Amino acid sequence: MKKATRHRIIDVAMSVFSLRGMTNTTMDDVAKASGFGRRTLYTYFKTREELFHEVITKERDAIINQLTTVVETKLPIEEKMEKLIESHIKTIEKIVNKNDTLRKEFIKRSDRIDFYRSAIDKHEKACIEEILKAGNADNLYQVGNVETTAAIILISLKGMEKDFILDNFNILFDFSVNDHFPVHYISRLSPAEYKVGRLTSTDQYDLMIDIKQNKHLPFFIEQVKHYMNLIEFKNQQKN
Repeated sequence: MKKATRHRIIDVAMSVFSLRGMTNTTMDDVAKASGFGRRTLYTYFKTREELFHEVITKERDAIINQLTTVVETKLPIEEKMEKLIESHIKTIEKIVNKNDTLRKEFIKRSDRIDFYRSAIDKHEKACIEEILKAGNADNLYQVGNVETTAAIILISLKGMEKDFILDNFNILFDFSVNDHFPVHYISRLSPAEYKVGRLTSTDQYDLMIDIKQNKHLPFFIEQVKHYMNLIEFKNQQKN
């Protein structure tokens, strides 16, 4: 019973912190949201900081377990690397979609988050190293310095998070006419209000242009201009 109550408080606190941010959340907020009284809440957690520590620890452990599962899955090496990067994307995507305050704390690595994210980074780098080593053993890769290469891959992924994802653009245009993973990565994570790109199977854009019959950039740009002008015209008619 005590264990269930503790888990219930942590789960509710996670939702409240995500909604309001750590600095704007009080123990009273969590007590009210959980349905438990202040006395019950303080029986399990003495301070807001202690409760926040438990919430982030739970998130950290879930992410680490997810990365481990990918590495231990019986898949071809190249597919396994793709799955690991996809797992990274989905993790950050989940954080981005939760709340602007929590998103900035996590991606900017605030003091409250830094310790927990460092543990995730260390484990993710180890996972990348393991895949690279397996790729070398199977003659799929020819990576000389596995540790350095793994660090570069991780830094590249994280660099796109911090420099691009935090800016709330009104509109994002993706003019790539072929599949480019980094471009799709930042496009998916960007909090832009409206996204435009070519028709894909991922449905990640608000406006998708079908360019299967003509994959030339000038044609793509003209199609985007045409439909954007059409949307603007219709909006003007409504107003």
